[in-house]
Parts: sequence; structure tokens; C-alpha cells
Amino acid sequence: MKSLIAVDLPVRRITFCPDQGSVSFPVIVRNDSRRMVQFRLEVIAAGADPNSQIDWCQPSPEVSAAIPYGDETTFKIEIFNTPIPNFTGDIRLTIKVFSPELSGEVRRDLTLTIEPSANQDLFSIRLLSPFVQVYPCNPTDLWVQVHNFSTHPIEVLLRLSGIPNAWLPHHAERRQLLDPQATVEVSFQCQPPAVKQALSQIYPFRVDGFSSDQKTSWAEGSLQVLPIGFIKFAITPQQQSIPIRWQDWQSRSAQFQATFENVSNLVQFVTFSLKGRDYQRCICEVPEATELGLAAFSHLPFEIRAKRPWVGLAKTLHLEAVAESQSFHAVDIEPISQPIQLRVSPVIPLWLLLALLSLLAALFALLLQPSPIGHTDFVNVVRFSSDGLSAVSGSDDCTIRRWTVQANRLQPEGTFANPPAMTCNDEPLQPPGVLTFTNQTVFSLEFLPEFNDRIAAGLANGTIQIWDLPTRQRIVELRDAQDQTEDRVFDLAFTKDARTLFSSHGSGKIRIWQRSSGESFSPDPTHILKLSETQQQFVKYQVRAIALSPDDQQLVSAGSKNTLALWNWRTADPIPRLLLPQASEEDYIWDATFAPDSKTLATSDSQGFITLWDLEGCPISDSPDIAPKLDSAMSACPWRRWRAVQKEGSIAVRSIKFNADGNYIVSADDDGKVTLWNIEDIHSTAEFSTVALTGKTLITSSEKISTVDLLDTDKDLLVLSGGDDRQVRLEQI
Repeated sequence: MKSLIAVDLPVRRITFCPDQGSVSFPVIVRNDSRRMVQFRLEVIAAGADPNSQIDWCQPSPEVSAAIPYGDETTFKIEIFNTPIPNFTGDIRLTIKVFSPELSGEVRRDLTLTIEPSANQDLFSIRLLSPFVQVYPCNPTDLWVQVHNFSTHPIEVLLRLSGIPNAWLPHHAERRQLLDPQATVEVSFQCQPPAVKQALSQIYPFRVDGFSSDQKTSWAEGSLQVLPIGFIKFAITPQQQSIPIRWQDWQSRSAQFQATFENVSNLVQFVTFSLKGRDYQRCICEVPEATELGLAAFSHLPFEIRAKRPWVGLAKTLHLEAVAESQSFHAVDIEPISQPIQLRVSPVIPLWLLLALLSLLAALFALLLQPSPIGHTDFVNVVRFSSDGLSAVSGSDDCTIRRWTVQANRLQPEGTFANPPAMTCNDEPLQPPGVLTFTNQTVFSLEFLPEFNDRIAAGLANGTIQIWDLPTRQRIVELRDAQDQTEDRVFDLAFTKDARTLFSSHGSGKIRIWQRSSGESFSPDPTHILKLSETQQQFVKYQVRAIALSPDDQQLVSAGSKNTLALWNWRTADPIPRLLLPQASEEDYIWDATFAPDSKTLATSDSQGFITLWDLEGCPISDSPDIAPKLDSAMSACPWRRWRAVQKEGSIAVRSIKFNADGNYIVSADDDGKVTLWNIEDIHSTAEFSTVALTGKTLITSSEKISTVDLLDTDKDLLVLSGGDDRQVRLEQI
């Protein structure tokens, strides 16, 4: 079909140089139709972006006036820019002519030659992904596309800026050789550091390109480090008390601390609030929100106050601290809440209230209860019966008391009929347990060996009384008719057959009493033992203690001036051997006792020592008046001693006793202690020595303890003691 539009291009090639201004060419259009029509045309450049907004040509007019059949109209097309940016070379241009009134179109081609411009870019840079997101520690690639516009190869230096160099493991520069009109993609590897160092934010960056002839190009993008991590939340301590210490009994508050640790890559503003079941019962001032930088800690101290009742039970308040972030971009808080337990005690605790009530009850009971059963003055002597079922005690209050031994307790036994109203020291006498009221100080007591139901008592007036325990009757009273002085009876000792009684006196005499037939002793002493005039270097002398060996062969007497004498009492006129030289009136041998082997003697003195004597090793001197000295290597008689009182000064050991097998000694001293000594590890040697021995303290008193007795049972040891605190004590070991 013949076209109704005729198009004529006078030129087929046109040259454009951006530096020389615009160029134009004509297009002649003829109407071959039978109608009046208008014409329009469109210029299309091959290779140009059809969506590009670049204006590069302008037809004139844009729409022609309507022309009749056979007439022509001339369009002028002006080219003022390149249709493809930075392109040099030939471009095919297509001229499309059409009419709104006619169907169909006519196309004509020509060649546009683009000459290079002095200001033209040789290459271009474009980011394939202008916006990149990445998590800390994760690698990512920033891709750059580089295009060479020129018709010759070029070398381009690419440089990345805006991102820390430490994040770029392969540096921030690349060199790339580009072929003519070639396009190359280049990557920069980026790896943000750990969470605590890579702040979550958008990091703008730029890639600059430099060619060898100083041409440049650039492209901009953004790298976003995504938020990650959390906030650690803790309350310390989680349990607290009001008050913390009883010294702060008036306190009504408790101190706590909230700790936040940022383990995320976001700066956070954090705080907390107090909630929970008992929140309304407390007052708490929560600190304001605090800024928490990367890897930062924040410690927020706070105080919780609570009302405290004056009395009642302690109560536990259950609270909850709930953390929160006030940041625009917040991360999780772990844990979101922390429990708090607050134990609130009353101002006056229940135990103290009960203790006060108990104390008041005890005071009322003490005021209402009768005085305890016991002596009202110093206790001078205590003794066990051999069967261990009973015990007796004597005192300055002029009474002899009888006790029943029940396991580790003493119970008064019997009641004294028709007692006097007052004791010797003007104290009310309590009848339970009193065997007799002697009207004299009782210094010594001893059970008859064959008769546990009889005792002998030595009194301050020189009298010895023998009592029958079941009937509570006095059997006999012994007194030296030749001596009307009040010769105090300090100690008593029976032979095993109970037919001979020894008594020691304040005058220095030892009297011997015999029971020849029947049950009664002779009222007069059969013999009197005393030191010779040569042996008594001082006028006054007291025999404080006597000890009879278990085989009844030897008698030892001890007393003031360090007098310690060994008697062969069975001879007609015995002369004792002094085992120690006599000393001053302040020096005493307070007690002496034999071990079961009859050859070992133990003594206690006013210097605080206990001494063991090997009587078989004592030398027999031609002159019994000469006594060996403690530091004499020639005498093996005193072979061991130890200090029984560690307190400074001369503190006397008043009383000592062996146990049944001789392995233990119990002592009583002026320091108010009863001590048990294990002497199994002490071995005899040829020379005397002082040893270090540690005892076990059984009883402690604020007053001196004057007397002690020891009894072996099948399972344990029983220790009986008495002293200036007026008490008779029983200790079970």
C-alpha cells in the first residue's frame, strides 16, 4: 500500500561536539493524503535509556500546522546534548514521523557522530547496593560497578572512605584495569567487630575513583550495623533484713543495688520500677534512668523503707524489680525482673520479748522458791562411800550433810530432826540432808572401810565423832583426855580392817585409836606420833594431811613448813624420815595420797605443784633427821613434778586424789579449778625433773576449792568437790 506520508532527510550524517554548541538538521514531510492533516515526529537514539530524563534534542515545531494534500512542512531538529552520557562515537538516530489523523508511521535513519569533550567523564562508578545491612562479626561485600566510557583502556584507583579501616580486612583501596567501554564489578569486604565494639547505627560511606589522567568519579552509600545483644539485669542482694544487725535495731530501711550490663551494640537508657505483692507496704525511691554505653556497667543503689511494728513476728515482704529501657531503639533485658525478699523484724523481736518474760518468770520463781539445799559456809571436806551410792560433806557451818549419788546428781538424803534455827554462821539451817549439827567446824570425814553406813568426823575442838548413818545416831566420841586444848582434827585415815584410826591435828600430833573388840573404839589414843625436837625446827607445826599406804605399812604426814614425814607406825617408838627439809611458815604440803601400788606417793603444795614420789627409791639415811632436797640428784624419791596452777603467783593446790588404777589424779586449787591429770605417759627415771603436763579442767568456780574426792565406777569417774563457794558439786567423766 502506498504511504500517505512522505519523508525526506537532506543529510544522512551529523556530527556533535559538546564543547562546540548545538547542531541541527531538517526533516521535510509531505502530505500525500486527500485530507487536511497535522504531523509530529520523534527522535530515537540507539543505546540510550528510554526512561532517562536527559534532554538531548528538540524538534521545532513540536506539531505542524494542518496542511492540505500535496503540501510540505519542514521540521528542524536541534541536538544540544549527548543521548548517552559520557559516550563518544557513532549513534544511530531513528526519525519517526506520524499524524494523529492518519494511520501508520514513517521511519528514517541517520548517523550521529559524538566527538569527545574536554570535560567529559572517562568512567563512571555506581554502587550495586547503595544501602547494606550487616550484624556485628558478620562479613559482607560492598559491590562497586565501574564503566569505561572511553575507546581506550584506563586504570582506575578505587578508594573507600567513611568506614573504619579496622572493619576492612583487605584494605580500603583497589586498582582495576578497564578495557575500552568495559564494565567491571569490584567488591570491598567489610566485617564489623564484636557486639561491644560495633555501635548499631548507619555509617555513610563513599567510593572515589581516580584515573591516571586525573579524571574522577564517585558514588555514595550507607552501611547499617543492625542491633543485636541484650542488657543483663541483677539485684544484689536479693534477700535483705531490717535491721541487718541488732546494733542497728532502730533502722527502718535496707540497702540494695541494681546492676545493668550492656551486652548489646546500642547505647541504652535504663531504669527499673518496683512492683510485687507487697509493694504498697514499702517506700522506694527509684533512681533516674542512666545512660549505658557499649560494654558498660551501671550500679544504681537504692533504699527500701518499711514500717516496723514494735512487737510481733517477723514478716517477709515479697517484691519485684522490673527493668525497662527508655531508648528509642531498645534491646531485650534479661532477666526482665528480679525477685526481692525483705524480712522485716519488729523493733522488739519475739525472742527478746519471750526472753524478758522468761526472765521475769524466773525472777518471780526465784523469789518464791525456797533457798537451795546446801551448806551455808565454807565446805572443808567431801567423801564418797566405797560403793559410790552416797557421799558426805562437812563445813564451817557446823553441819555434816549426807547425799545420795544419782548418776551425775546429788540429792539430800534424810532430814535432821529437831534442828537448831541457825547454823554457826548465823544462817537459817535447812533440815533436808543434814546428818547432824556438831556445834563445831567440821574439818575431816572418813567412811569406815568395812561399814559404808558409818563415818568418822574430825572437829575443830579436837573431838572425833563416829556416826551410824541409817539410825542417824552417834556411836562414840573420841578425845584425848590428856589434852584439853582445842587441837583441831585436820585429817582422818582408817586401816583396811577398820580397827585402827589415825587422826592428824593442828598441834603437829598424830593420834592412833584402836578398836580391840566389838564395834567401839577405845576413848583414849593408844599411841601419839610426833616429830622429834631435832626435827621440829619451829615451835608451831600443823599436820594438815595424812595418807596410809594401801598395804597399811606406811603412813605419810604432811603439813606446814613443807613438812613431809614417812612413818613406820607399826614399830614401838617410830621415828619418821623427813622427805623434805622444813621451810618457812608460809610453805605448806597441803595434801598427800597414795597410788594403788603402795610405793608411789603424790603431794600438793602451796607453790602450785603436784609431786610424785617413788618411795622405794628413797635412800635410807643413818640420820632420819636429814631430809633430801628436791634438786638433789642423789635422791630418787621425788622423781616427777609439774605445775598444776598456771596462774602467776603462789596458788595452793589444796586437795588431790588417785583413781583406782593409778592412771589419773584429780586436784582442787585456790584458783577455783578442779583438774583431771593423765599421768600414764610419765615414766620414772633415775633423776628428778619437772615436766610439762596439761590437765582437763572439770569445774571452775570464782572461789577457791578446798577438797576433792574421786571414785571409779564401771563406766566412768565421779568427782566430788567443795570449797569457799559453799557448794558441793558432782562431775561425771
